[in-house]
Amino acid sequence: HLHHLFDVTSVTRAYFASIRARARTCIRMPRGCLDVEDRESFATVLDAIQFIASAKFAGHQRKFEEVSNFFDTTAGVQYSKTILSKALSNWVSTPAGPGIYDETLQWIDERIAGRRHTPEMARVWSKTRELFTGEARHWPQRHISGNFLAVREADDGTTLCVRIDKSSKGLEGPVLAVRGLTTSVLNVLRKQTPEASLPLCVE
Repeated sequence: HLHHLFDVTSVTRAYFASIRARARTCIRMPRGCLDVEDRESFATVLDAIQFIASAKFAGHQRKFEEVSNFFDTTAGVQYSKTILSKALSNWVSTPAGPGIYDETLQWIDERIAGRRHTPEMARVWSKTRELFTGEARHWPQRHISGNFLAVREADDGTTLCVRIDKSSKGLEGPVLAVRGLTTSVLNVLRKQTPEASLPLCVE
């Protein structure tokens, strides 16, 4: 999901820096994407935020798993970009009261306490909460969106991207080392445009 990779994932630079550091000592680290547990935790954080925001702003009464599956569809990918932006805009508070952060954290805690989990899923939910209360807590301040130029692939498979300044048609900001969720960003881009070569522009 390119909206995940470039609108949200790119803001978690500190988180992915720690992932890259661990990659140097872990030969099983997937090239250019997250390992299984990190992937599950990151995806769960995104789904939880979208689930809470959709319920609050769209009034849906669906189960979490149904909403999560919806965001994997083409229509869901487009909708999630809108709902994530609204969630980040109402992170601390909403006109009705508590913000999306507090409500999502409460939901995560209830999910952890209210269900029996296998040891594997218990680890995932523990890491989900750790990610949410750590790096994700600051997403509204670190959120970066817009058009990006994928310039090259790093030695560890991460995709190096720079934001394009539409007004000057130049490049701005730091170089972002971006990991995908299940495969590298460049793999996604190559599947979409097999004949294309770097640099590639991504919205």
